[in-house]
Amino acid sequence: MAISVSVTVVEVHDDGTTAPLDPETVALLAGPVRQFSSMISWAVDGAAGADHGDRETVIGTDGRELQRALLQTTFALDTAREQRVSHLVSAAGIRHGSVENGHSRGLTSIFGEVQAERLAYRNR
Repeated sequence: MAISVSVTVVEVHDDGTTAPLDPETVALLAGPVRQFSSMISWAVDGAAGADHGDRETVIGTDGRELQRALLQTTFALDTAREQRVSHLVSAAGIRHGSVENGHSRGLTSIFGEVQAERLAYRNR
């Protein structure tokens, strides 16, 4: 038997109406949605006959990957939404007027390795 999992994410306005999310956000959510769908499919098809320990191992491992993917998505959403600040001044009063895109750094989280990308403000 094969199953299909469908996840629909919409924006809900204050008045209760809904609207589709922008395509960029939908694309960023695709990884966690695929991971969640895979876990649901495994629960229906793959878990049959597995003992308690094997089920815990698969759910623990796959669940941790879902958490890591979701954390990665939050950083990607931050990157997509980051707005350039026109006049950034450091705590020391130094103006940082030059901005560089795409500065990425690896982060170690309790869920695994992720990447965070931000604008880098420089004093030239």
